[in-house]
Amino acid sequence: MSVPSFSYSEVIPENSKDSYTAHENVDFLLNFEGRAINLGSIRIEGELEAKYDGKFLNAADDVNGVINQKDIFYNPTVGAHACFESIQTSIQGAVVENIQDYPRWVTMVTKATSEQGDIGNNSDQSCELKTSYKQATNQLLQGTVVPEQPTQAVRLNPDFGVKPMIALNSSSRALAYSKSGQIRITLNLARTNAIFFGKDVDGQLTYSVKDLRVTFSSIPEADVDPKVPITLRTKLGMKQSIQSTLASVALRVPAVCSGVSCSFLPQGQENSAVADSLEMTTVPNLKSIQYSFNDITSSLVTFRLKSMPEFIQGYIDSMLDTGLNALGPDSWANQEGFGVGTSFSGMVDLRNQKFAVQLNSDISNNDPHIIYLFFHSVMQL
Repeated sequence: MSVPSFSYSEVIPENSKDSYTAHENVDFLLNFEGRAINLGSIRIEGELEAKYDGKFLNAADDVNGVINQKDIFYNPTVGAHACFESIQTSIQGAVVENIQDYPRWVTMVTKATSEQGDIGNNSDQSCELKTSYKQATNQLLQGTVVPEQPTQAVRLNPDFGVKPMIALNSSSRALAYSKSGQIRITLNLARTNAIFFGKDVDGQLTYSVKDLRVTFSSIPEADVDPKVPITLRTKLGMKQSIQSTLASVALRVPAVCSGVSCSFLPQGQENSAVADSLEMTTVPNLKSIQYSFNDITSSLVTFRLKSMPEFIQGYIDSMLDTGLNALGPDSWANQEGFGVGTSFSGMVDLRNQKFAVQLNSDISNNDPHIIYLFFHSVMQL
């Protein structure tokens, strides 16, 4: 029998069951012995089911028979990625990437690389349950009701297929099994309040992810040279609280990095049920931001940005400017998209030094904010 030159594989969780919900860990073991996995082809697929008081969000109201109009949404730029609080990747038993606050990373990338009108309208994003505006997320959560003869109706949950923003999806090369062995991907499902927001989000809202699986494609291992190194882009996320008008954040980052991208959130909003915990809020009256670190020649680099266009351009540059973004003045004003960052113009070893960010703004201990920092690094296989 001939070996297929190209094939698709589907992997179910090791702890396989009908559905998964908040705080659960789900492990997938990718085994492709004799083949090479196509990096960039990994997808997480499933169905998202949301219920309020045990009823679907499209259920008829018990009192007057009208359609349920619960004020429940999810972040439209994140889509089904919001279900996964963190994603960990292990190769040959060693953790090679562990992305914490993963949904925030997704919205930061989406805002920096897609125009507002494209979010949710392009097929590669609509399949991830992303939309152009939040009201559409409520409609998706209601599911689709399909008439079935003669009088019954079947309700279908919104299904999704997301391309996780992990290192293994940052390349188009093929990784031979002889080099990687089995690959483990571990998903940690997010809290209900971390996914959903709105005035009706409370303890009666529950969610589950059903028919959860990972898919990927592969080619025969004989078609690749396992000796050729493969470079993957990795992320390292950190966060700190800011509680003063002149705040300094100093971190020791255990990686060699090419840049950093940052976003902000009022601290009281992080665990809020009503407010969106994935918003990229504008820093109140940000006057300046200063970065300090030693460059590739071990010389101290310190530079300061003082205007909104400089802040935003630094953020876009840190993500690699694609020419498309959703970070215009309207986004800043409406708290729908703001970030800061910088590209280091080379790989800088931050393992034996402190990377510092200093902000001058109207943040205070009466209005503390969280800064989320994602450092861009690389690894070779």
